[in-house]
Amino acid sequence: YPVEALHMMVEIVKNTEEHLDYDVLLGKSQTKRNKGIACAIGYSSVATAANLNAKCIITPTVSGVTARVVSKFKPEALIVGVTPNEETLRRMQIYRGVYPIKSIPYNTTDEICEEAVELTKAKGMVEVGDIVVVTAGIPSPSGKKMRDGMSNMMRIAIVE
Repeated sequence: YPVEALHMMVEIVKNTEEHLDYDVLLGKSQTKRNKGIACAIGYSSVATAANLNAKCIITPTVSGVTARVVSKFKPEALIVGVTPNEETLRRMQIYRGVYPIKSIPYNTTDEICEEAVELTKAKGMVEVGDIVVVTAGIPSPSGKKMRDGMSNMMRIAIVE
């Protein structure tokens, strides 16, 4: 496509997004939240972000599943998909409302979440004092294997 046509398509999408009723969209998607833990966390993250006027929903993810699940609930807030995986980074580019960012691998859940917020801040997407919702999958302490990409954790953070 010529550059002008792409710019026009971007403007159409932006205009459409401004006129969506996100409360109605979230209400219609309530039935999807009962499809398991990942969907319940995704729905709750979107609802919490809307209730708190969160600047964005940050989804640290290796597989990209967390970002995809949150995306299907069509939040008004931007979704920031943070991953160390190059293939996942490319895949997240097609998910609705997801802005993918490349990270490096970290060892602990706290490191992963904290660094995802810091990386989002470094990219200028959030500022000190902004509220963000962080949604991720963490390994079960009982040692039972989780399915790959199973979101089971939500945190609310104020950017420092």
